[in-house]
Amino acid sequence: MEVISPLTKNTEIKSINKIPVPTLVQKYQEELKLDIGTFVQGLETIELFECKKTGYQFFYPFNLDGDGQFYEKLERFDWYYLPWKWEHQQTLTLIKPGQSVLEVGCGPASFVAHLQKEGYEAVGLELNEHCVNQAQAEGLDVKLELVQDHANTNPNKYDLVCSFQVLEHIADVNSFLQASITCLKPGGKLVVCVPNNGSFIKDEKWNVLNMTPHHMGLWKEDSLRKLENCFKIKTEEIRFEPLEPRHFHWYRKVWESKYLPKEGSIFYKIYHKMGLYKLIDKWIKNHHQTIHGHSILAIYQKLD
Repeated sequence: MEVISPLTKNTEIKSINKIPVPTLVQKYQEELKLDIGTFVQGLETIELFECKKTGYQFFYPFNLDGDGQFYEKLERFDWYYLPWKWEHQQTLTLIKPGQSVLEVGCGPASFVAHLQKEGYEAVGLELNEHCVNQAQAEGLDVKLELVQDHANTNPNKYDLVCSFQVLEHIADVNSFLQASITCLKPGGKLVVCVPNNGSFIKDEKWNVLNMTPHHMGLWKEDSLRKLENCFKIKTEEIRFEPLEPRHFHWYRKVWESKYLPKEGSIFYKIYHKMGLYKLIDKWIKNHHQTIHGHSILAIYQKLD
C-alpha cells in the first residue's frame, strides 16, 4: 500500500525513522503503566514519515491513535489536564466582546467554562465521554461530537475556532483542519496550539507521549506556517511558549542526555558528585523566558 501525506494527500514524503514496537510497548509500560499492545498488535515497527511540501511528520500506520479509554487512563495524572495553560491566556487576548467561540477537543472544558462565565457564547467538542458528561453536568455547552460532523450543521458560525494540544493526536489532519475552518465565519480566526517539535522536546529520544498511540503527528513552526498553502487561510502570527517552571527539570534532563558523556564516564560522575547540575538549574531559571518551551501557537485568518 502506497503511503500518502495525511495533510496534503500526495505521495511526496520521505521516511525519517523506524520505531521498534516491542521497545515502544515496554517504554509505555515502564514510564506510564499503560498497555498499548492492542493498538500495535501484529506490528514489528512503526514508521515516521515527513511530508516534503510542508515538513509535517506523521506516524504510520494511520490507525494507531488512542481511543477514549486510553485518554481516560491518562486522566489519572494530575499534569495531563491542567485547568489553565499558557495557550488559554494567549487565545483569550484574541476574543472580542460578543464573539462566539468553538473549542475542538476541549477536555474537561476549563476554557469553555471560563468563556461562558465571562459572557461569551462558547461551545466545546470532546470525544472523551467522561469529560463530556462532567462538563454537561456543570451546565456547559459541550458535545460528544466530531468537528467534521459539527461542521456539516454549523458552517460559517463562529468568530474563533481553537484547539489546544489536539491536532498532534489526529491521524486525518486534513479533514480535521478543513472542518474547523468550515465552522469559521469569513475573516474569523483559527487558533492551533501543539507541542513544538522545534524546541528541546525533539532531542528526547524516547518521549513516549510524543509517539503513537498518543501522538499521530509532529509539528513545528515551518509546518504550521505552510498550512496556508493547503487551506484558504493566512498565517497572522506564531507565538512560542517560554519554558514553563514545571518543565525546568525536564529541560535539564534532555540537555544532559544530549551534551553529557554517557552514564558511567568519569565526567558524568564528577558532574553529579560535585552538584554541577545545580549550575544548570540556576541558568535555566534565569533564562527560561528566552527559551522556547513545550508549545507553539499559530493564529490564522479564514480567507473566505
